[in-house]
Amino acid sequence: MTSGAVSIDVGCGDGLLGFGHHDRSVEWAGLGGVAAHRVGGSFECGWYCPLVVSSQRSEDGSRGAFGRLLAAVTISNLGDGVAVIAYPWLASTLTRNPLLISLMAVATRSAWLLFPIAAGGVVDRVDRKRLIVRVLVVQFALTAVVAGAVFAGRDGLFGPGTLPQVRMPGLWLGLLYVAAFLLSLAEVLRDIGAQALLPRLVDPSRLERANSRLFASEVVAGSLAGEPLGGVLIGLALFVPFGVDAVSFGVAALLIASIAGRYSPAERVVSTSRFRDELRDGVSWLWHHPVLRAMSLALGTFNLFSGMAFATGVLFVQEVLGLNAAQFGLLATGAAVAGVAGSALAERVIKALGRGEVIVAAALGTVLSYVAIGTTSSGVVVWAAMAVSAFLAMVWSVLSRSLRQRLVPDALLGRVAGAHRTLNLGAVPIGSALGGALVTILDGPLGRQTALRVPYLLAAVGLLIAIPFLRTRLSSHRIDSALNTGEQPDG
Repeated sequence: MTSGAVSIDVGCGDGLLGFGHHDRSVEWAGLGGVAAHRVGGSFECGWYCPLVVSSQRSEDGSRGAFGRLLAAVTISNLGDGVAVIAYPWLASTLTRNPLLISLMAVATRSAWLLFPIAAGGVVDRVDRKRLIVRVLVVQFALTAVVAGAVFAGRDGLFGPGTLPQVRMPGLWLGLLYVAAFLLSLAEVLRDIGAQALLPRLVDPSRLERANSRLFASEVVAGSLAGEPLGGVLIGLALFVPFGVDAVSFGVAALLIASIAGRYSPAERVVSTSRFRDELRDGVSWLWHHPVLRAMSLALGTFNLFSGMAFATGVLFVQEVLGLNAAQFGLLATGAAVAGVAGSALAERVIKALGRGEVIVAAALGTVLSYVAIGTTSSGVVVWAAMAVSAFLAMVWSVLSRSLRQRLVPDALLGRVAGAHRTLNLGAVPIGSALGGALVTILDGPLGRQTALRVPYLLAAVGLLIAIPFLRTRLSSHRIDSALNTGEQPDG
């Protein structure tokens, strides 16, 4: 499950603006590291004992294998886009409490705070293709259970935009939190596994092109098609979008399983270090790399404020903008179109502006977007504001992912990706909890509508304060120097 909130790298770096409670991770299949010092048949990184790494690419050809991955990403993202609308809408039929609504975002992203580093260690030990298939099967089963539960209660949970009186709504909400958290745990393994799989499916010289196609697939299938479809399906019956999401996981599992070959990170592991020590190696590598550490912290800051801003987004859409389920689904289409454009033009924009300037522009664009959203009652203005921010965020996403793919050694790929995701997406549930608490506290003294606007305005102020950090720690000079020298950790 992903979300529509702007999550670059997403949370910042790899994502789009939106009001769903599942932060849309445009990094579904991305990060591979391909730059390391080669010693004989192994990668020597200095942080972890050498691994004998298989150089084999897909047995059915890199183009065919990547095509299957792309198809799986597209189909699963279509289901994710449907779910982005369905989950918060279902929660809003059970409660109107802003804090309880925001806990849905916490449930769907808390695994990114707790589990990514361990998940990265698992990814570095197992066949990545098989891992992804098994996780997709688990997600299929969990989502099918949710669909079945909503279907069983359809007499009370039927039709769009209604607030039916159901028995034991607290129990329903609790079960929804549990399901969202379990799906989030599965998503962590799936995403990090997919990030580590991609470099084995495409030639290093084609990574930017492959990333751009995956970004475009994420946006078109998830936001441009999936979210509007989710709004329409809610109009048919509330259980239908959950069924569609389950089917998307099942089809994606079949597609990934059809990729020929084995994709273990190594043919044999020479290291005898403990699992805990291996995880520490990944965290240390990232933390001691000046540019990648700064990038992770920047993206974490972006996602902290993104989570805060959009934590009660479904209530903002319903009560401030006055939109129904179908209109809710259409709201993200502007960001989707802009995101596709940003993906297609990313290379040109980066060359024209410079890497550091792109990051600052993305932050400034998001600040202006949050101010616009927090001060308007027009769905059209919100649609346009999200589009501007999404274009710049997508360019930053391509930049940040490609940077990591060139600097992270393959032997540490899963663990470094896990550490990065902890700093990056782990900030989302913290921000979501803050946003929900903020609206709950301000609801009385300021009134409901004003309280729902405040998180966007505070998020804008927070990002504005962070811009000097971006200008100094992630300047074009520092990033270009790291790429030109193949910069490694400094400690």
